[in-house]
Amino acid sequence: MAQRHADRHHTRCSLIALFTQLPLAQGLTGNQQQALFWLAILLAVVILGGAAILLIRNKFLSKDEDEQPAGFTLSDLRELRDSGEMSNEEYEAARAKMIAKVKQSLEADTEKKRKQNERE
Repeated sequence: MAQRHADRHHTRCSLIALFTQLPLAQGLTGNQQQALFWLAILLAVVILGGAAILLIRNKFLSKDEDEQPAGFTLSDLRELRDSGEMSNEEYEAARAKMIAKVKQSLEADTEKKRKQNERE
């Protein structure tokens, strides 16, 4: 444990020593150089954290758009029926399922928006 602490201290001191060689840090006292170093580290953490939050947020927001199935449209079903690849009974059953799924999706969206409005 003491060795790990010593290694971290050595690494930190090495980074601070490297940082003090930058033109911006010339002419500053040791404490000022160390404060400037930690300020730069803090700034980097804030920028990287903000970027990570934006990436995660965009990933979750775009997930809603990807949930829409890329299946048949009513027009596709009509073409299959008209070309004889699907019987009238199959067409009506598929059409009814598709319409029910769209209605369910619309009801879920309406409920979601209603709950959001209630929170506001």
